[in-house]
Amino acid sequence: MRRAKQLMAAIRTNYGLVMDPDKNPLWNIHPAQRFQVMAYLSVMWTTIFCTAFGAWYWYGELILAHMLVILGIAMTGLTFAQASRPTPEPLPIRPADQRR
Repeated sequence: MRRAKQLMAAIRTNYGLVMDPDKNPLWNIHPAQRFQVMAYLSVMWTTIFCTAFGAWYWYGELILAHMLVILGIAMTGLTFAQASRPTPEPLPIRPADQRR
């Protein structure tokens, strides 16, 4: 029973590191952009799993499913790596009459 509790705690921690916007590397971007990126990632993962289960049903091969999961992990990792990089402060916007 103790082992099951440890496993559940580890699952909650790892789930939070990916799904909680205050803990994952997307925490430093604007909330609207963070929501948009998370929505895109969720659509990507939904497509991967639907395609994987469809491939299993039609072909009986797991290679496509494994490649999709690996691609999804890579895309998520690249997205989080890009989001965790420090970004320079944006330049101030000048009024139209001061632009060249």
